[in-house]
Amino acid sequence: MYIPSSGTGPEIDQQILRHGYSLEDFRIVTTFGTGGTATGLSNYTQKKYGKKNLHIVYPLNNQDVARIRTKDKSIGLKFYRPDQYLGQHEADFAAKPSFRYLVRKGYDIGESGAFALYATLQMLNYGVGERFVVILADGVEKYQKTLGPFAEEKRYELTVEEARSKTQDYGTVLWTHTAFAPRSEGVQLIASSLGLKPDRVRIPGRRMSRL
Repeated sequence: MYIPSSGTGPEIDQQILRHGYSLEDFRIVTTFGTGGTATGLSNYTQKKYGKKNLHIVYPLNNQDVARIRTKDKSIGLKFYRPDQYLGQHEADFAAKPSFRYLVRKGYDIGESGAFALYATLQMLNYGVGERFVVILADGVEKYQKTLGPFAEEKRYELTVEEARSKTQDYGTVLWTHTAFAPRSEGVQLIASSLGLKPDRVRIPGRRMSRL
């Protein structure tokens, strides 16, 4: 669920209610900029549900992630109120390529949102909780110039139809089954199904069992 940075506690709660849930049942994960969003969400959930459910995630001190404040640079700010948080976590954004991956897949997500998602996956992995609302504070637009062109994603599988339509892209069809090898009739069938000549189908290891 996409939650804009301007989303308030009541707005988020309404979105979740439309799906049959309550914000009370979720842990909220957000990064720390000025702290206003974090404070507003924390105040709302504590006032309405009488419980803390806010997790703040920070990059490591030596990492610059979309100008998100590190923990040491948050301490002392007006809206830094650790007593209102259920948890504070520092995460190594070594998986920064996940940001590029999500954008390449068409998601309108910014670097800070990708970092928050990455940190949430770590929390899931360590059993911190089961249900999370992740605040995606920005979109991809402002990062377009710095992302650069995406290299075409390598594919390791394709359908028969795709292979047949791109035979010029492939030099040889290699049979890799480790237990069986086709007879000459089978080779001809494979070749004809792909629109190739039989000599472009190679069967290594003729000692294996043959069909």
